[in-house]
Amino acid sequence: LRENPDKPDPKMIWGKVLVSEPPHRLRYTFTHAFLNGHETIVDWTLEPAFGGTRLTLVHSGFETFDGDVFDMLTSHDKGWDQHFVRLRTVAS
Repeated sequence: LRENPDKPDPKMIWGKVLVSEPPHRLRYTFTHAFLNGHETIVDWTLEPAFGGTRLTLVHSGFETFDGDVFDMLTSHDKGWDQHFVRLRTVAS
């Protein structure tokens, strides 16, 4: 996956699909250069809620990261926030 494909030096994110249950769940490993080879797990689930759909994202596995866990969590939290802003725009 390329996070920013239009930039000359895009951030690369890679992983392996662990569970695929369309259209309800997707779970995969997630890593990039700043994780220094450490794999985390991203789990997306969709479920009916209040006449719409609830999307739940759980990104786990940081507790065993060999580095500054707080900085890594903060960085990923900001990144997911940006992705969800774009997702809300597209979905509306």
